[in-house]
Amino acid sequence: MHVFDKKLSEVKPWAILWLLAAVFGNPVYNVLAYMICDGLGYSAEVSTNVTQVSTGLYIVILLMIFGVRYVVYRIVYVVRFKEQMTTLFFIEAFAERHKFQLISLVTFFMWMGEVEGNVAGFFYFPITLGLTLTVTTVTINRLFRMSKYLAKNI
Repeated sequence: MHVFDKKLSEVKPWAILWLLAAVFGNPVYNVLAYMICDGLGYSAEVSTNVTQVSTGLYIVILLMIFGVRYVVYRIVYVVRFKEQMTTLFFIEAFAERHKFQLISLVTFFMWMGEVEGNVAGFFYFPITLGLTLTVTTVTINRLFRMSKYLAKNI
């Protein structure tokens, strides 16, 4: 029996925007994906002290990180709610918990483009750190309280 049942036509239109924020809006994962691309050699030195990572690999790494996070949270909540919720309901609920990461979506574009060493240190790092301390903290708190959100929608 699916207590948390949802059809595709019942999904809120904002859920797709929230899902994009969940995938590409976390500043920590954007920096991690940048470092992985740069460390694996999938970056090009555009000019002196300016590098740009491979956009395709950068996006693939962010999608893989999102996939791992989704599976972990899905396992945690399936253990709690057993077989009561459909995958579509859980994806929408999981994405809704990330809606504040729309603010930090700017870090995706910052780290995906050409990154100059001084600009990264003086502008990108403080912006990323500030968004990590605020938006990511709010998102983690919302994820931990997701069971209350799910229980409210019974």
